[in-house]
Amino acid sequence: SNGLFMIAGDGTIRLANDRIRAMLGLTPQELQAGMHFGQYIRNLGAHENWNETETQRVVDDIDQRMKQAALVRIEHHLGNGTVLSIMSQPTPDGGIILVYDDVTEVRRGQSEIAHMAFHDGLTGLRNRRSFMENLARVSRGGAVLLMLDLDRFKDVNDTLGDAIGDATLVEVARRLREACGSSGMLFRLGSDEFAFLARPG
Repeated sequence: SNGLFMIAGDGTIRLANDRIRAMLGLTPQELQAGMHFGQYIRNLGAHENWNETETQRVVDDIDQRMKQAALVRIEHHLGNGTVLSIMSQPTPDGGIILVYDDVTEVRRGQSEIAHMAFHDGLTGLRNRRSFMENLARVSRGGAVLLMLDLDRFKDVNDTLGDAIGDATLVEVARRLREACGSSGMLFRLGSDEFAFLARPG
């Protein structure tokens, strides 16, 4: 499941497997044994729309890692959203072994978990935890704080059902976003409690 290739001390690629080509979207002609690794980087850069400065930075990075007598792990983000974890291990001849692991789904899951920790699952607004953290940070320089709750919201749930109550909250959140725009931050603090927090001016 891992992409793998080896670079000799003189910079030529000794080995490259099909998995690494599939991960990077390269053909066998664009990444093959006997090719100098700089050409491979330029081929990859053409796919990723890198400019000459970006391409040279990656070449220099690999060249630097070939000189380090230590295992190094970095992450690289491709233009299509793929996240690759790259482990580099120097070899005794001054070369390097690169092992690529696709960690896109892992990072996406971590991002979703982090988002859920600070956002309300129903409305998508920031939650009470986010409110407390932002209030402490913003209030040090002065802040505008508006609190809002819905009158008789319990009656909506009791008479029309939770589904209608949830739809009402989603609509309220939409209207608040529309009214507040990007001037501050909106929060859902509880069942029918909302807050708006912004810096003055």
